[in-house]
Amino acid sequence: MFRANSRKSFSFLFALVAFFTLLPEDEAKAQPAPRLTEFRVVAVKSVGYLQGSQYDMVPAGAISTPQDHRGGGLYVVVFERGYGQFQTASFNGVNMSLALSEPLVGANRTIYGYYRYYYSPANFTSGTFTSSARSINSPWNTMSTRLFIR
Repeated sequence: MFRANSRKSFSFLFALVAFFTLLPEDEAKAQPAPRLTEFRVVAVKSVGYLQGSQYDMVPAGAISTPQDHRGGGLYVVVFERGYGQFQTASFNGVNMSLALSEPLVGANRTIYGYYRYYYSPANFTSGTFTSSARSINSPWNTMSTRLFIR
């Protein structure tokens, strides 16, 4: 009976070592999650933006979009450095949907943040976008951003 358990233990241990040895090396590696340290709007796109399918890039510290926007199909891209949770986004007080979370991969294939793409199909002429997120770890700070979309 002891030998049967030893064989099972050895087989399990061998399978476990083989599994971790054969993991693909191009995958992002797990690291301690960095706290949320930066949170801002980086780009806006709408049906009425004159540059067509391109994004209107928003400089750091801007209080409004560089260009005019209107119509339906509003996309707002938020840069999140670190790991946030409980993200919210709204335009003129109406909640926006999270359309995409794009991880940002840095040195050693570690994820250091995200681009969050928020979407609203509603027609608009101008208004205020607001968004916030809370860090997933100490100091559990909440960061927010606000941008007037003209």
